[in-house]
Amino acid sequence: MNENPLVTVNILSFNRKEELRNTLQKVFEQDYKNIEVIVVDNASNDGSADMVKLEFQDVQLIQLEKNIGIAGWNEGFKVAKGEYVLVLDDDAYPDKSSLGISIELLRSNSSFGAIAFNIYNVDELRKKTIRFGEGWLPKESIDQEWPLIVGCTFLMRRKLFVQDMFSKEYFICFHELPIINIIMNIGYTIFYSQSSKSIHNVKIQKQYNAIRDFYHFRNMVNFIYWQFPKDFNIRITLKVILFYFTRSLKYMWFLNYLKAIYGLNINLMSISTKRLSIEVANKILNSGIINYRFLKKFKK
Repeated sequence: MNENPLVTVNILSFNRKEELRNTLQKVFEQDYKNIEVIVVDNASNDGSADMVKLEFQDVQLIQLEKNIGIAGWNEGFKVAKGEYVLVLDDDAYPDKSSLGISIELLRSNSSFGAIAFNIYNVDELRKKTIRFGEGWLPKESIDQEWPLIVGCTFLMRRKLFVQDMFSKEYFICFHELPIINIIMNIGYTIFYSQSSKSIHNVKIQKQYNAIRDFYHFRNMVNFIYWQFPKDFNIRITLKVILFYFTRSLKYMWFLNYLKAIYGLNINLMSISTKRLSIEVANKILNSGIINYRFLKKFKK
């Protein structure tokens, strides 16, 4: 077993030049040095690609002709040479020692398919970091098998990548869910490491975002309908549909709500032909990410 395996850092970028610069600097400051770095630029128009060319000449830059959302990560995987791939948003980066810690976990545990990082958001107004919440991370921050990853930072085995793993049908929001289904259906587990820390340099939003809410709804419904166990996928789907019906009226995106309902996308069936086990589906529900306030309200 190679004690110093090559790791590919696969960064997806769109119109966040300064955040991308900071992330690249932090990546090259990692204690673990055997890395190749790929930036997939989603047709940015803010000079991000030119900045990479000028300031980071060791970085492999892939420039896309249009913004294809999270599907851009597929392009990085296609050319990756590393045994493991660190998936990063352009505004997220691992703590200095975290990449090495995560690699050792995968090397030492053949059943682990991916490492879920302990994510901290930066609150610029309060000048502090806040642990990523709403169910994506365990409430008790201890090392454990966990059914979720946060998409801005995670490490996975490259051999688990399948074509179009990052589905263009999702674009943004909740794209992590079909990925974990693929990893688990292959026979691997996801392991949450509290020592694998990542800083997500995102501005914590104080105002409602209707576009993001729409994508949350559309992608959540599609995932539950097509990939939850048939024993209860219809029941949960209907609950989510009813909940977002009220939100779409309140926040005035009802027409987009109807489009999402109409487009329960059959293309998403190709992402994973197997549904989640009842055990894993229940763990996801219990985590609270699928509109936990709503589900508590409808608890039997």
